[in-house]
Amino acid sequence: MPIARTTLLDLLRMQDRIANKAQDIAGIMLGRKMQIPASMAEPMMDYLACSLSVTSQAVDTLNELDELVVTGFRGRGADVVEKMVRRLEALESDTDSREKQLRLMLFKLEKDLSPVDAMFLYNIIDWIGQLADRAQQVGSRFMLLLAR
Repeated sequence: MPIARTTLLDLLRMQDRIANKAQDIAGIMLGRKMQIPASMAEPMMDYLACSLSVTSQAVDTLNELDELVVTGFRGRGADVVEKMVRRLEALESDTDSREKQLRLMLFKLEKDLSPVDAMFLYNIIDWIGQLADRAQQVGSRFMLLLAR
């Protein structure tokens, strides 16, 4: 196989970290019965959707691995993956911008929230961003595979 076993294990580990973070987010939000302030609800849902689109793009990129193996990490398969990774990076950048906007919104609202609620909301915003960051790392790993 043209891919080192450790590289495949790293890709699996990256995927597992994404799933673990999603589970952490859901666990905290459900366990604490968290409420998103009404003025932040729509931007928060847009932010979450954007972050999830990054993870979806990472999955689509991973699904191209078999094509890359067949083509020896060159040719059309490599071109497709390179475009997918660029799209992944653009989506992740959009997620970063949305994260900054949400933090600013929360900063303006935090005086009306309990300190504990505000801190947990900051954590949730950060963790949603980490989903996108970790998915983008999958794309970076693919670019390293193409560079070999």
